[in-house]
Amino acid sequence: MRTFYDRFLECVERWPNNVALEIQRPEGVESYTYAELRRMAESIARWITGNGFEPGSRCAILADNHPRWVATYLGSIAAGCAAVPLDTTLHADQVIKLVEDSGSALLFSDVKHIPIAREAMRKLPVRIVLTDPALDDGFVGTVREFSGVGRGMLVSPGKHRVKICYPARELRSRRT
Repeated sequence: MRTFYDRFLECVERWPNNVALEIQRPEGVESYTYAELRRMAESIARWITGNGFEPGSRCAILADNHPRWVATYLGSIAAGCAAVPLDTTLHADQVIKLVEDSGSALLFSDVKHIPIAREAMRKLPVRIVLTDPALDDGFVGTVREFSGVGRGMLVSPGKHRVKICYPARELRSRRT
């Protein structure tokens, strides 16, 4: 039986340059083709598998509705993991319960939901991954801000690859 991701790949093969997703922004429409969405999803999948998460692992997603959310969902599935979408209106104690009950080992979050993610993850051994390409040019402060919970990471599917960013002190030592 074909999976949801298999069906998505069929669409990519059939209509690679057609618009798969779009979102209305104040500055205009932001859109992604099937081929772009596949590259975004596969870069997230490579990051997941490359960081030791086995097929069958659960990846929670706490982020607003956006094409990056879809790419994260598809990337989790492409890695053989189960995506666990979380309602963005939940409080930290509710996030803790759902992440714990689902057995998620990884929580993808956008910038807006990092405070809830941080609060929730203080009580659970779960890695937080930030998905927001808006941070590409100034992520060090933000990574430092939430790096108290393990390593800070930034997944930047907007550039069709995954960037892993470490806490500021580690980042400085890696540059020298």
